[in-house]
Amino acid sequence: MSKLNYWSTLFLALACGTVMNARNLHPVKKEAKTTKNNYRNDCTASRSETDLNINNVRAHLRAGGDMWWNGDQAMYIVPNVLPGQEEVSSLFSGAIWLGAYDDGGNLIMAAQTYRNEGNDYWSGPLDPNLGTTDAATCESWDKHFEVRGADITALREDMLDPRIRVFRILHQKDY
Repeated sequence: MSKLNYWSTLFLALACGTVMNARNLHPVKKEAKTTKNNYRNDCTASRSETDLNINNVRAHLRAGGDMWWNGDQAMYIVPNVLPGQEEVSSLFSGAIWLGAYDDGGNLIMAAQTYRNEGNDYWSGPLDPNLGTTDAATCESWDKHFEVRGADITALREDMLDPRIRVFRILHQKDY
């Protein structure tokens, strides 16, 4: 009797646990919300895409927080091949996930998930006083920037030079 009780209880616990942890991978479409996110003032979702092609890897990058795919197919090619040759992608996709707790103890999260439920990342800087941006700013920053090692070295040297630091402080612009 005790073995039967043990196995029945275990089965019931596992079955209930599985049901309680199940989630819908294809969520039901929700009605459009009537509220607006004023912090981004109608920015369109980022469209900028580029390939990082270095060290025998070609990795597709998107400015909207997701990477290694073009929205449809995997594009993290290792080893990198010439055009026309068969490509092998070792990863399907990835994304930037950032989270933190606010002063009230609430978890605040930005996480791109295949762009199937909105967008958490927008191009461009925020106004330092209001934490907002506008559509023109988003559009002008929706691009990728190429940075080389020499650029980073020059920037580090500039930051160590006190004359340049004073010049930057005196000529700082508010965004």
